[in-house]
Amino acid sequence: MTDNRRYQERHCLQIPVRVASQDFSNNPPAIDAIMSNISSGGMHIDTDQDFPMASKMYLEFSLAFEDLNKLQFVLSLDSLRRFTGQTIKVHATGVVIRVQKGGSGIIFDTNYQLYPL
Repeated sequence: MTDNRRYQERHCLQIPVRVASQDFSNNPPAIDAIMSNISSGGMHIDTDQDFPMASKMYLEFSLAFEDLNKLQFVLSLDSLRRFTGQTIKVHATGVVIRVQKGGSGIIFDTNYQLYPL
């Protein structure tokens, strides 16, 4: 028996993601990384960049509508109709909750915006 404490199903998607710290005092540049998995609660990114624990992050990535639908983001019926069959650009923010060699775990907060491409 495995001990999986996650409430949201994870999906292994190798998708480019643009990541930037929201530490406006330092204002570091955004970096390009690869998302190795995602759930409706957060994502793991593969990067050699070290992000401090609990740092606030800005994330930008694109998903096919089918992948977005799997994640069970809360969308209005109007959004569902408008996005069906499209690629969606996601702008989100989150917090670093896990740091390990080669990557970081980021939990989403409720601040995300979706744009059809």
